[in-house]
Amino acid sequence: MRKDIPYILLLSLGYFALRLPWLLSVPLMEAPDEANHLWVAHFLSTHRCAPSYAEIISAGNVAIYGPLPPFGYLPNALAGMFADSENFRLAARLGTLIAGFPTMLAAFLLGKELFSNRFLSIMLPLLVVVHPQLVFTQSYTNTDGLVTTLCSLAICLCVRSIKGKVTIGKASLTGFLMGWAVLCKTNSLALVAALAFGLWSACRLQAISLIETLKVLAAFGGTLATTSIWWYVRNYFEFNHDCLGTRTMYILWEKVLPHVDGKPILPWPYIDKLSWWRFVFFDFWGLFGFMNRYLWRPLYFAFLGLCLVACGGYWRKMKVVGSADSAGSADAPKSADSAPESAVETAVWQFLTVCAALNMVAAFYVTASGLSGPHGRYLFPAELPLLALILGGFSRFGERAARILSITLLVLCLVSTIGGWIVFYADKSWKY
Repeated sequence: MRKDIPYILLLSLGYFALRLPWLLSVPLMEAPDEANHLWVAHFLSTHRCAPSYAEIISAGNVAIYGPLPPFGYLPNALAGMFADSENFRLAARLGTLIAGFPTMLAAFLLGKELFSNRFLSIMLPLLVVVHPQLVFTQSYTNTDGLVTTLCSLAICLCVRSIKGKVTIGKASLTGFLMGWAVLCKTNSLALVAALAFGLWSACRLQAISLIETLKVLAAFGGTLATTSIWWYVRNYFEFNHDCLGTRTMYILWEKVLPHVDGKPILPWPYIDKLSWWRFVFFDFWGLFGFMNRYLWRPLYFAFLGLCLVACGGYWRKMKVVGSADSAGSADAPKSADSAPESAVETAVWQFLTVCAALNMVAAFYVTASGLSGPHGRYLFPAELPLLALILGGFSRFGERAARILSITLLVLCLVSTIGGWIVFYADKSWKY
């Protein structure tokens, strides 16, 4: 562990060095819905409790996030308690910055679990440090900073359960982390089933009896429910049976939308349109301002190309393994490239894939239900699985190719992050 300290210190320095310029320069109206996020954070900081239905309705449209779980704003509210009203917004942004920091630490631990190659294990937290959209999102007041951290820690703990020994204690801690995550942002509910699948996989691999497996899953589900369900019961009575608070939020938000023939016009494309998918992709990698500050378009094509190459790596691996299985003999030596992954490794990567897939399904649901648009940052609960899957795809091409591809992605992210700040915000101030 001592030999990891220099890496962690350098990663920490990079984390804060890249984000502080954004935090100090992005104007209020360039940070998506920050005024609405600030209302909830300021209410929590001032009143030490969540807003009631009457208080939200009285505040009007600025309080549209009031009915949603408010605990993702706790770092912002706590930081704001040490600032006067003039500097509350700056302090609240620092709360997001600090809340997002453990995501990088979780990436460091997860990288060590996933990759025996030291280079790739360090590359995972490095990508978290330089990821342009993550840098932007962790630099203003919102709930994404804390929910990404909590989900990342839960995912890391589940991987350790699969690769090590699953216990009721680990399952309970995983449930506790996810319980707080769903109290921060509802879309993290998508990962509950993925984590249950991961714990079940761990029990199956370790030949744990059915009774003990049920105990592990009960510990996970029971702790999660104990941590979070009271809030949804409270919402049920406070917001007229609206447990999630989303219906109340939509009613408030609907009033400011343009209407045609009495029906609101939603400001985003349908899921079956290419523009929906394009927007999700852009907003995952780098889309700044009020979702209107785009990167230089060739950069998006470069990101897409690297993602497709990663997918090609898995396809190549399947073909190589298939060929070896059909043409090889029992006496033939198996190379590192042709040998199938162990059952444990397969279970880990299956778990990460399920995390990413279910998070994408949640993004579908949010748009299909009319609650929000195709925001790629809604995939941040599965940020570590998505980045790990990309690096895993690169690794299928061999060590040298994986280094080249990973460094290319790292440089691309760094150029997008620094270049985006220079082009859009180098001459701005958070006070605007």
